[in-house]
Amino acid sequence: MGRTLVEFRILGSVELRANGEARELGSVKERHILAILLLTPGQPVSIETMINRVWDDAPPAKARGNVHSYIARLRGRLNHGEAAPRLSYRSGAYVLEVDRQSVDLHRFRRLKAQARAISDSGNPDDALRLLREAEELWRGDPLSGLSGEWVTKLRTSLESEHRAAIGMRLAMELEMGGHAELVGELYGLVHQHPYDESFVEHLMVALYRCGRQGEALEAYHRAGHRLVEDLGADPGPSLRGTYERILRGDAGLATPPARHHVAAAPLNDNLPRDIPDFTGRETELARLYDEVEHSSASVMIRAIDGMAGVGKTALAIHMAHKLADRYPDGRWYLHLRAHDPHQPPVDPGHGLEMLLRLLGDDPQRIPDGLEPRAALWRARLADRRILIVLDDAASADQVRPFLPGKPGCLVLVTSRRRLTGLEGARPLSLDALIPPEAALLFRRIVGQGRPLDAGDVNRLVSLCGHLPLAVTIMANKLRHRPARGVGDLVAKLSQSKGGLAEMHAGDSNLSTAFDLSYRELSSERRRAFRRIGLHVGADLTVGAAAALIGCDRYRAESALEELIDRHLVEEPESGRIRFHDLLRAYARERAVEEEPAGEPRRAVRRMLDFYLYTADRADRILYPHRRRADVRVPHPPDPAFVDSPRSAAEWLRDEWANVLMCVHYTAEHGYPVHAIQLSRAVATYLERSAHWEDAARAHELTRRVCRQIGDREGEARVELELSLVRSRTGHYAAALEHAIKGINAFRALGDRGGEADTLDHLARLSWLSGRNREALEHARKAIALFRAIGDRHGEGNALLHSGIALSYLGLAEEATAAFESCLEIANGGGDVATKAMVLNNFGELHFSRGDYRSALSLFRQALAILREAGWRQNEAVGLNNIANCHEREGRRDEALHFYREALAICRETGDRRHEAHTLSNIGSTYLGMDLNAEALIHFQKALSIARTIGDPYESSRALQRIGDSQRHSGQFAFARETYERALALAHELGDPFLEASSLTGLGEALLRMRDRKAAERPWRQALTIFERLGAPEARSLRKRLDTLGTTGA
Repeated sequence: MGRTLVEFRILGSVELRANGEARELGSVKERHILAILLLTPGQPVSIETMINRVWDDAPPAKARGNVHSYIARLRGRLNHGEAAPRLSYRSGAYVLEVDRQSVDLHRFRRLKAQARAISDSGNPDDALRLLREAEELWRGDPLSGLSGEWVTKLRTSLESEHRAAIGMRLAMELEMGGHAELVGELYGLVHQHPYDESFVEHLMVALYRCGRQGEALEAYHRAGHRLVEDLGADPGPSLRGTYERILRGDAGLATPPARHHVAAAPLNDNLPRDIPDFTGRETELARLYDEVEHSSASVMIRAIDGMAGVGKTALAIHMAHKLADRYPDGRWYLHLRAHDPHQPPVDPGHGLEMLLRLLGDDPQRIPDGLEPRAALWRARLADRRILIVLDDAASADQVRPFLPGKPGCLVLVTSRRRLTGLEGARPLSLDALIPPEAALLFRRIVGQGRPLDAGDVNRLVSLCGHLPLAVTIMANKLRHRPARGVGDLVAKLSQSKGGLAEMHAGDSNLSTAFDLSYRELSSERRRAFRRIGLHVGADLTVGAAAALIGCDRYRAESALEELIDRHLVEEPESGRIRFHDLLRAYARERAVEEEPAGEPRRAVRRMLDFYLYTADRADRILYPHRRRADVRVPHPPDPAFVDSPRSAAEWLRDEWANVLMCVHYTAEHGYPVHAIQLSRAVATYLERSAHWEDAARAHELTRRVCRQIGDREGEARVELELSLVRSRTGHYAAALEHAIKGINAFRALGDRGGEADTLDHLARLSWLSGRNREALEHARKAIALFRAIGDRHGEGNALLHSGIALSYLGLAEEATAAFESCLEIANGGGDVATKAMVLNNFGELHFSRGDYRSALSLFRQALAILREAGWRQNEAVGLNNIANCHEREGRRDEALHFYREALAICRETGDRRHEAHTLSNIGSTYLGMDLNAEALIHFQKALSIARTIGDPYESSRALQRIGDSQRHSGQFAFARETYERALALAHELGDPFLEASSLTGLGEALLRMRDRKAAERPWRQALTIFERLGAPEARSLRKRLDTLGTTGA
């Protein structure tokens, strides 16, 4: 027989349900008595209190006897099954012994508290789920069917709690951009609660954000009239303030406030900005708006096709902005890159991964494979109104996986090709602008204040083929040349001849406009334009431009300034230059046709040498102790701009993405040595800066190149780098597999340095996954090898890792000796990063002995160094440790602040292990504040993450804290079972502190179950361990044993 699931309900009529079936509760008075007891389960309620609450001030003569009779009947009704609630009598009072969470009111309060806590920790989606679950517990008026003064007051109070929970949920949904869906519900709430100004205020904000300003103001006036007429009161200051903000068109109120997002928080809108001078396309826009207004029950798909430069993207983005309010659940843009010269078209599987991440999906839980990702994407879009722009599609096959499966969404696809195979798509083929629209676009860009000859303007836009991009380039040129007239441009444009044949439009082609800008340049500037068009990254700086052009930085900077002025390149950020894709294609065509044979490849080689030399120099400055081969290039660039740790870090921060694009280019275009060396040059920066997935993709590509050219040493190094980044994201099994391949390769090559590096990494990987004895063994082998080859830096790192393993095994004195030796080496070699880690671990030793002041000082020193070094993952570790000190000394608000700062970094970097660790710490802080529900939700989330990544240490730790929560709420039998599970894991890991902590909790649970003798056994085991570790917990535990009278003292 299983347990009987008992459930009490008072948020509606008073009910008792057992295993989902309703049980008879007898008379109204019996239900009244039960309701009184359910308000404070486990607490004694005196007979006098019951009499006052049932009969107010007019009890019958035999009221006391009646209460006893009602209680006797209730006992009989409650006595069903092994888990039946106990109704006992002691000292003139009755106590109902029942789990609080079996009562809907207390479950409602717990869910509300958990929602607030998890929202404060950066999980609004979880908070909304909890609030909706809480609201579902309400079935009508609380205590329905009961009457009396006490019931009326309590009902009013409970309804106020209900409205507060609804208000909390509404505020969150408004903040997350859900205003359109809330309008109907809010009208109903205002009607139901006409004097609740918060609902009126939420309604006004929702209407205002939907563009319904008049209705928002009307809602205020109706509410104000009700308050004055019915209550003789004016609207409160908050409601009046919202009214005034709407009245003056407050832009800040018109959109949801910007939320502080951590790693994995979802976005709602990534559309590029609208075109301020957008002109024409009225017919196309009107047709689309009409289709949206009268859309059928199917998904709307609009395939916008046409030649390059015709304005497909501009139209799609303009449409998306105009229709944004109709799609409140999200507006998404994805560039599918069918015509990117240096990157392949977006693989649909990778594109789906990007969109799912933007929606807030945990990267670790996005499935592999196109079909599972497409299914998950369709599930995420189900029952939502979302607008999706898929720009520059290569084919119908590329688009199809992104299409929603249910009605309510609009998909705008742009392509240079007609997507005839895309089922259900309505084609919209764009031609050039009609002449009046092209002329109007030109005039708008040049500026209305400048006199322009209408005939010249018409001739100019005709020479531009009436293409929006060409018209825009020429208008910008004239706007910045006040001495020239349109006729001057017409004369030059009429003489031009040119290419880009694939971008034709009737008798006109786009190269007419490009050629004019290009031919006006000097020969030196034309050469610069051609060569920088060969760049393979997203944008470039003066240094990369100088390498491509083959000149010094001064000449390159001068050339770029002129090209910016002529709108042949753009400068979206100071010092960073970017091509429009069509102009870049034009520049590359000019390079192929006009440069001497072989020069384009030589220019690209100079660019690759620039990135390799500079990345290697920055890597050597930042990480001087790293094992690496020499890098030589024929013509080293000027290194003056990377000459210090700060400038090296800044260069890598700005250029790592370009370097990785160079890795991909070199791997595909016959530069294998560059591919391997570029990848290696940025490997440590990517790992320290938490760009782990990008690093993994580059390393996997480099491994393929190593195999192609037979570079066994390079392949072994790549396996080690892959193991490192996989361990950072909690993929311990994959990390171990890469490490084993790496160490086998190094041993086969006789590379003792590589073998030592891998052994040291295996030590770290072992204690990360809870195998501390293996970690110590690997570290000691690494130390011996490093000493044999005279590598002091490697020896220091291995000593650090051995110290960590020793501390986890409870060998504090040996750990201290290892840390001191490591610190001596780090100080001698100026290795500040390792020094920070040693200080952090010394702090943990002080913390474990209860010396929180010394620990805090060490943690702060370590954090300062880590922040200076930009080591994000370990910055989160430092913040966590500082928070631990504050929590132990009772400064819990300060502790929560530091924990949440750490949690944000963990989510930003994808560090799942430390995310679980931090969540457990937050939960423990809440438990110390007597907020059990808030604590439990954090422990459960920590356990879920730990199990997902296969981390037994964090699993044991989370289970132990769940046991604390269960014990705190009186669920002693459950707590005992949970502690036993935590203890089994801790014992398997060989972690003595974790084992002793689990034993302590187990003893507490057994004691509360009134088994003093059974409690003594685990407490004595825990005491032995704590005393061996020198932990402060030993003192308090000995006192507990003394209190039991079992120590013999």
